[in-house]
Amino acid sequence: MPLWLTVEDQRRRVTDLGRGTVFTRYHVTARGNERKPIYREDCDRAHFLELLAEATERFGTRIHAYVLMDNHYDLLVETPEANLSRAMQG
Repeated sequence: MPLWLTVEDQRRRVTDLGRGTVFTRYHVTARGNERKPIYREDCDRAHFLELLAEATERFGTRIHAYVLMDNHYDLLVETPEANLSRAMQG
């Protein structure tokens, strides 16, 4: 199922003063072609959330917020490294 994936250029760099680590937050969104549904059933949504959880473990990303609509999703993702592309491709 083809999707359009965009990442907003407005990135926020946040410093965790306790550890001195710099994180970058991104608004990530993907929409189905011609605004068609990207999930066929609720099990597809559950599978997407499982993949998202795996990506957070593998790449150290944090998901602060998400919304899953029929034809798109939005994520607020924080990365401790410059690895957003790798994390989203899994």
